[in-house]
Amino acid sequence: KHTDYGRYGLLWEKDGSDIGAILNVCALINSELPTRTWDQCFFYVGQGSVFRGREQVDNKMAKKLVNSSIDFCESIPQEYTFSKSSCISGVFNALNMAYLLGDRGIYMDPNRPLAFCEEQTVTNRQQCYRNLTSSLYYLSGKSLFLASEYINSIGDFGERYETTLTLFSNLAFEPVSADEVVRDCINFHGNTR
Repeated sequence: KHTDYGRYGLLWEKDGSDIGAILNVCALINSELPTRTWDQCFFYVGQGSVFRGREQVDNKMAKKLVNSSIDFCESIPQEYTFSKSSCISGVFNALNMAYLLGDRGIYMDPNRPLAFCEEQTVTNRQQCYRNLTSSLYYLSGKSLFLASEYINSIGDFGERYETTLTLFSNLAFEPVSADEVVRDCINFHGNTR
């Protein structure tokens, strides 16, 4: 009943960036949800904060909007670390959805698709990489091998590893045969450091 995206958008219309009001609303919403592994309310708050009221933007403006939304998420008090992390994940998810849907006028640069993530702080970089894997997967023509080429540009082994795991989760949504998965895994393995 509370997972309707439109309801979370109302938080922005009603409370804007009033972090106290949003904390109170999210506490109420989360108390009515079953056990969770992330703060669903703040994920949608982060997601809804990025393109509020903007139909079309260019990549430069999208970067400003995402960074502004991250700043908002970072303003969540320290004792709500879980909520802060979920909010930031929602911000990067909004960017991913805009890339995938192609309805905002922005695109993932095929020469440096993860450049935006590389510019993030160490604490936010992994969330960015993980949220953009589905866009990366489609950019590479649904080829795990080609996607691994992009992932290999990630300097930190831990970030590369986590991003690879998330990339493989895209297979759950694709009608692929076992033979195709084995082939892609062999190709992928041969292409990783």
